[in-house]
Amino acid sequence: MPLTIAIRRHARENAALRQALFADAHGALPGLFQFDPAFIDFEEINGELVFSADLDLPLLRYNIHDVGRVLTIKQMRALLPSLDSGIFAKWPFPFVTVAGRTDVAAVFFGLKIYPENILAGINDPAVRPLLSGTFIAFTDDSSEEATEQLNLILELAPGLGSLSEDQQRLVVEKICWHLVSSNIEYRKLCSTLDHRVTTPSFQFLRNGDFMRSNLENRPAHSMVLLWERGKKPRMIL
Repeated sequence: MPLTIAIRRHARENAALRQALFADAHGALPGLFQFDPAFIDFEEINGELVFSADLDLPLLRYNIHDVGRVLTIKQMRALLPSLDSGIFAKWPFPFVTVAGRTDVAAVFFGLKIYPENILAGINDPAVRPLLSGTFIAFTDDSSEEATEQLNLILELAPGLGSLSEDQQRLVVEKICWHLVSSNIEYRKLCSTLDHRVTTPSFQFLRNGDFMRSNLENRPAHSMVLLWERGKKPRMIL
């Protein structure tokens, strides 16, 4: 709606507002929507969104495992006192933010790495032209040190056969920066463990070679987080 578009634009430019709205001053900007409680009602329970709706099959507090918040008109107006009150009167509905999912993630040292944490780096303007957006993330403990390793396999953009060392270094730098910025638990892990342990292992594949060469070669016990551009993220056992 026009109101949520205006608010997201303010949040993109105002770190304090972004932190207050989304509890995150960095990373990918979450979605912001309004809903009519007469048709569908959202609640926030333990950081997850649940909804109730009187449909053909009535749903009561149905958990779709989306991470987000619910804010009333009064709460939103308090956060944006400078915004024209007329636009609030025109769109008098509560708000819901959607930041990602809790049931699709790679588990690393017990914490969850969500698709949005990795996509924030992939979509960084400095490296976006180099990558297709499709990736695989999984952990394993098959290294000589017997410690967990977070592995990221990234597909290159169409037409790119390989990346130079400088380009690879730039991709690693941007993805790691966004991981630290957008995932509080990962940031705490990086502050307590050596960076050689917390830094992911990166592999780059040519466009089209992605699925054929890697899903079969992962450690047998690992769960894979797969994101294909244009599709929903999924877990592969």
